[in-house]
Amino acid sequence: MGSFQKTLSVILIWLMVVQTVRGAHAEVTGQIVSLKRADEAREVPPLPAPLPPLNEAVKLPSVEIAALAEKSAFDETQIRTRTEGLNRENKARELAYKAAAKKGEKEIEQKEQELVKLKGRSEEDQKTRKRIQCEIAATREDLTEKTYAFLQAEIAADVETSKLNLLSSWKSAHQQLEQKIANGTIGDRPHGDVANIGNRTTMKPFKGQENDQKWGQKEIDDARARKLFPEEIKDPVVTEYVNRLANNLARNSDLHVPLKTYVVQQELKKDGRPVLGKDGQPEQVANAMALPGGYLVIYAGVLLESENESELAGVIAHEMSHCAARHAHRLANKGRTFGIVQLAAQIGLQIFAPGLFYAASYLSYYLKGLLLQAIFQGMGLVFTMDALGVSRDFELEADQLGMQYAWKSGYDPEGFIRLFDHMSQKEGYASHTSFFATHPAFGDRTLNALKEYKALRAVSSPQQQFLMDTSEFQEVKERLGTSIHKTQKEVQDHRKRPSLKGAEPTPEECCDILNGASSAAPPGANGEAEPTALRKTSPANPRPMVR
Repeated sequence: MGSFQKTLSVILIWLMVVQTVRGAHAEVTGQIVSLKRADEAREVPPLPAPLPPLNEAVKLPSVEIAALAEKSAFDETQIRTRTEGLNRENKARELAYKAAAKKGEKEIEQKEQELVKLKGRSEEDQKTRKRIQCEIAATREDLTEKTYAFLQAEIAADVETSKLNLLSSWKSAHQQLEQKIANGTIGDRPHGDVANIGNRTTMKPFKGQENDQKWGQKEIDDARARKLFPEEIKDPVVTEYVNRLANNLARNSDLHVPLKTYVVQQELKKDGRPVLGKDGQPEQVANAMALPGGYLVIYAGVLLESENESELAGVIAHEMSHCAARHAHRLANKGRTFGIVQLAAQIGLQIFAPGLFYAASYLSYYLKGLLLQAIFQGMGLVFTMDALGVSRDFELEADQLGMQYAWKSGYDPEGFIRLFDHMSQKEGYASHTSFFATHPAFGDRTLNALKEYKALRAVSSPQQQFLMDTSEFQEVKERLGTSIHKTQKEVQDHRKRPSLKGAEPTPEECCDILNGASSAAPPGANGEAEPTALRKTSPANPRPMVR
C-alpha cells in the first residue's frame, strides 16, 4: 500500500508539473501573439519623401517651397553656390546689356546726324533719307528686343534667387512664427488686430479717406476728357459680378468711403500694334490700379489671368488697401518734404496708377532696381522710388491688408500668393502694364505674404472652410474671354499699323529698302510682311519697349 501511494503521488506531481508547464507555455505564447498583433497594428511612420533636385524645387510655387523647407533641410552649400552663380550671371548680363545699349544709342545718334545733313530734295536724297530712317527704326527695334530680353532674364534670375532664399530661410522664420502663435503674441505685428477690421477707420493710416475723394474723381474726369481712360467692359454680367465681388470685400475692409470700380480692357501694344499671344489673339493688359478716395480700375487681363475667385479677390483687395491706407496721399506728402510740391499729387498717382494718365510715363524694371521715370513735359524730372523711400513699404502694407480683407471675406488668403507665383513665371512679367511691375522684389513680397498667411490661419477657427473658387467666376471668365475674342480678319485689321508720319517709310518699305524686294520676308499670319531687320531678334511674344 505504501508503494502504491508513493507511485500515485509521483503521478499526481508529474501531472501538476505538466499542467503548470502547459499553462505557462500558453501564457507566453499568448503574450507573444499579442505582442506580434500589436506590432502589426502599430503604424510604422513612412520614410520621408526624397527632396527634389534644387533646380526643380525652385520651380515650385512658393507655398509648396515653404512646406518643403518646414520639413526638410536643403544643402546650404548647393543653395549658396547656385545663388552666387546667378549673381555672376546677372553681373555679366548687365555689363553686356549696357554695352549693347550704348552702342545702339550711338548708332542712332550718328544716323540722325546724317539725316540733318541731308538738305536736298532730289530723288537720290529721298532714297538716302528713307534708307537712314529704316536703319534707325531697325536699330531701335533691336534695342527694344534687347531691353525686353534683358529685363526678362533679370527678373527670372531674381525670382529664382528669391526662391533659393526661401528654401534657406523659411524654416527659421516659420519656427519664430510658431513660437509667437504659441505664446499669443502673433497679434502684436503691425495691423495684427484683425478682429477689429472695419473698426480701425479713426486711426492712422485709415483716417481721412473722405478727403481723397475729390482728388480721385478729378483724375478720372481728366483721363476721360483727354481720352486716356481705357475702354470699359460693356457686358453687364461681367461688370455686375466684379462690382459685387469688390463691394463684398469693401464691407470686410477698413475702407469707409463709397467704392467705385471700373472694369476695363486694353490690349498690349508694341509700336502701336497689338501683341498677339500663342492663341493668335491680342494679349490683354493684366493690371489693376487704385486712385485716391475709393476708385479702382480692374483690367480684363487680371480676371483672365486669375485661375480662381480667391486670386481675383486678392488683387482687388490689394488695390482697395491702397485707398484705405491712403498711400497716394502719404506718398504725396513725402514728396512735399523733398521740395517738389508741384509734383506731389502726380508722384502718388504715377506709382499707384501707372500709365493711366500720362502717355509719356514709363514704369519698369531697369537693371537691378525698380526705377520710376516720371518725365513731365517741360520739367524733365527723373527720380526713383528709392529717393522717396516709402513706396516699397506701402506695397508690402497693401499686400498684408489685402490678404486680411480677403480672409475676413471668407477667401483663402493663399490665393493672392499663388496668383503672384504664376504671374511671375509668365513672359512679360517685366512689362510696365503688369500688375506686379510697380511692386517690391519677389522675395520680399513672398516672405511677408507667407508670414501673414500663417498668422491669419492661426487665428482662424479650425472648422473654418475658406473659399477658393466658384462656378460663377469660371462662367464670367469664360464669358469675358468670348466677348473680347476677335476674328482673324479683325486681328489682321488691328495689326495693320499706319505710319506715324506720312514722310516716314512703312515697315514694308523698310523691308524692301534694307533687304531688297527679292529677299523680303514672306507675309506672316497677319498678312503683312515685317522687315527682317526688325524681326530677327523678336521674342515669341514681344512687349512694348521700356524706355
